Amino acid sequence: MTSSTMEVEEETKKMYLWKAKLAQEANRFEDMAMYMRQVFETGAPMSKDEDNMLAAAYKHLLDTKRTSRRSLITVEHMDTVAPLEATMARDYRERVESEVLALCTEMLTVISGWLESPRAQSSDPESHVFYRKLYADYKRYAAEVTTDSLDRAAVITESRVAYERAEQLGRDSLRPIDPIRLGLMLNYSVFLYQMCDQHRQGHDLAKEAYEEAVAEIDSIDDHVYDESMLILRLIRDNLAIWVKENGGRPFEDPVVVDQSTELMTVPEDDAVTLYEEDPIPSNVDRH
Repeated sequence: MTSSTMEVEEETKKMYLWKAKLAQEANRFEDMAMYMRQVFETGAPMSKDEDNMLAAAYKHLLDTKRTSRRSLITVEHMDTVAPLEATMARDYRERVESEVLALCTEMLTVISGWLESPRAQSSDPESHVFYRKLYADYKRYAAEVTTDSLDRAAVITESRVAYERAEQLGRDSLRPIDPIRLGLMLNYSVFLYQMCDQHRQGHDLAKEAYEEAVAEIDSIDDHVYDESMLILRLIRDNLAIWVKENGGRPFEDPVVVDQSTELMTVPEDDAVTLYEEDPIPSNVDRH
């Protein structure tokens, strides 16, 4: 590639990146996702913050649709809803599910493009774990709306294989307190617990990740402290939820919580929700 071509790619990337930031400021996440996809498609190298912007844009769109789907499922099964109204709710839910699947397919195409590109060959292990985790996540989200049992089983298997590959790479190359590794273990444990119905395995994976990370809190790097502590809190909250669902009995040994760490207690009203990592660009308020 000539230097002039690289300069054109970089200028094009800067233009789309600025548009993505404008869309982010305007809370137009569909536009942000489109522009970040165009940033990716320029072929120019992307920074960690830009990787996070890509992930955050798509995750915001996806979460909105997943929330809509859950609400429609609730309406569809309400006793007070007439049969015709339930049918309308089901049709609307199926429309939302098709949108979720289309969004997952689009994001999986982007991720596969990175994994198969020269950029992947020259990237650090952290980036590989990041993108392999994303691949596993979006396979899981696709499985949630796949109705055919055989197709769903195949997508779940693909997601599990991707999580396993990302986990092995993360264990080999990243510290337990690293936020990318923690986010992977958080989402992988939710996948095992929810999608695979393997409650003990999901609990144990989260518990191990939590305890290994807590053991390294004193040596955590300042620039990742807030992010790592946030994910640690989410892991601990999920563990509390799972023990509660297990009748208050721990799956094995109780989770030892170091009260000196700055971890918030899970709100009682949120006890029905399982938490996942939410990639947020560094310049976006986490609240």
